[in-house]
Amino acid sequence: MAAPLLFAGGAETCVRLLGITPAIQREAALPAWLDRNILVKDAAWMKLLAGAPSDLSNYYGTYEWDRYLFYRFRPGVEVPLTDALAPPGIRPRTRWVLRTNRAGFPGPYVAPGAHPGIYRILCMGDSSTFGWGVEPEDAYPERLRAELERRHPGARIEVVNMGVCGYSSFQGRILLKREGLAYQPDLITISYGSNDWSRVPEPFDEAYARNAGWTGA
Repeated sequence: MAAPLLFAGGAETCVRLLGITPAIQREAALPAWLDRNILVKDAAWMKLLAGAPSDLSNYYGTYEWDRYLFYRFRPGVEVPLTDALAPPGIRPRTRWVLRTNRAGFPGPYVAPGAHPGIYRILCMGDSSTFGWGVEPEDAYPERLRAELERRHPGARIEVVNMGVCGYSSFQGRILLKREGLAYQPDLITISYGSNDWSRVPEPFDEAYARNAGWTGA
């Protein structure tokens, strides 16, 4: 009985140490934990990226599993990507870098909690809030901060960007309740909707209820 266990354990150790992955890059690029709703919703996006396996792998390598949100960005990510919608001839020129801070969100890290003397704005949304395709300083939450500081010299203003690409308004509500309100914001901006139209095999609220139960762990 011990021999098969020792063999399997040794094989697993070798695979992990050597970083062995499946030969088919497109399959290897899709994490096994992706919820079936996400797989269906992202089908068109995966098809677009199929012609660039490295971008597909980079894109899904930036995410990690989340019990309540289905997925989230990994902290401390710095991954180069290109615009999948750009014509092949100019696509290399669309390269940008997807970055996340130590909390797994774009822009400068801001600690949750009280912030006396600072006016704090919390920006909730999907890829348009995250700043898909542009550097963090060009995403609208960071531009909002810069413009408010220009208009109000001396004011202490913080803008927390909690945009996550692909999030629906349902995921946004869960994120706001579980994490966003901990920042004690003075103002919240909300920008969802473009990901709410997808027909999925299981309503998100039902999937969430299942994950929130004891089997969801």
